[in-house]
Amino acid sequence: MRLAAQAKGGFYPAKPAAVAMAAGWLQPPASEQFCILDPCAGIGDAIIQLAEALGCPMGDVYAIELDERRSETVNQRLGQELGCKVQAPASFFGTATSAKAFSFVWCNPPFDDELGGGKRVEHSFLQRSTHLLVPGGVIALVCPEHVAEGDDLRNFLLSWYTEIRVVDFPVEQRPFDEVVVFGIRREKQVPLGNAKWYDCERLCSGIGQPDFIYRLPRSNGPARFQKTYMTDRELLAALARSPLRRHLEVVAMPRLLSPPMSLGNGHRALLLAAGQLDGRVCPPGEPPHVVRGTAVKRSYVQSVETQECKDGEATKTVIAERIVLTVRVATAAGEILTLTPQSEQPAEQGPTKRKQKQQAAA
Repeated sequence: MRLAAQAKGGFYPAKPAAVAMAAGWLQPPASEQFCILDPCAGIGDAIIQLAEALGCPMGDVYAIELDERRSETVNQRLGQELGCKVQAPASFFGTATSAKAFSFVWCNPPFDDELGGGKRVEHSFLQRSTHLLVPGGVIALVCPEHVAEGDDLRNFLLSWYTEIRVVDFPVEQRPFDEVVVFGIRREKQVPLGNAKWYDCERLCSGIGQPDFIYRLPRSNGPARFQKTYMTDRELLAALARSPLRRHLEVVAMPRLLSPPMSLGNGHRALLLAAGQLDGRVCPPGEPPHVVRGTAVKRSYVQSVETQECKDGEATKTVIAERIVLTVRVATAAGEILTLTPQSEQPAEQGPTKRKQKQQAAA
């Protein structure tokens, strides 16, 4: 089920009967402007139904949708036809929106864990939605029942909201045990104190009238509502079009030009040491062979010096490094030859300072 949910972007639209049930708990402000938001709008069915039920002008309806296929529909339907404010395709977390701008948020996010583990997606949507509500604004969080019972989400709701009620979706409209969590945003976050989740009312839908009506406060809408981050698909497309991609392409090694004069032994040694003479070699009048040269550093004793000191004699040994070239040759007969310098030891050092002193005394 989870793989199928991820394949469709975690899209679980609420049925019209469930949306109508949720709208029955809400009451718009009298003769005052108020704005509503759906941060995961799908194709716009739920937010349109809520706006019509609350009498909210379409110009005060805001919607965000991430999926590119559904974005085409929501842009045309809400943006072009109804005049709503739409950002699509756009991530809720990649959209800059003014804080404390909305009277009501219909928050029906994907039902899933966040990538890399950690919190649930529903919790992240709830946190961001909370900061977009005016104090006294109403949240309607749609999520599976077991998610609403999670400790992290419950503690966040208790510290930021009052009048919390958990209402079941209609029985025939809750394939994933969906509930809608209502709450009124506090002015600021408060310690949990003695508030317990079990003190919140747990209600089943369809039984009588709502025992409490959430009256939406006035709001002016966001001063800023714009997309600030590309979606993953847009980012990949931008990278594909970028002229900087040429820096990622494999650059062909230029072919070495033939020298104007014959190479000397020193030239050949440098080419072998640089790895530029590796490969097939065909000298005139000789069978072809394959050559590979490697240059490595070898340590050797450069000098040994003995000096007199108050405690006796001290010996100072100087270790140095030199480059040793090794050439391996594979002949046409299958023989492999290894060519190394005749002696890897440096030339004999001159007399040390102690020996020079002894010779001067003699």
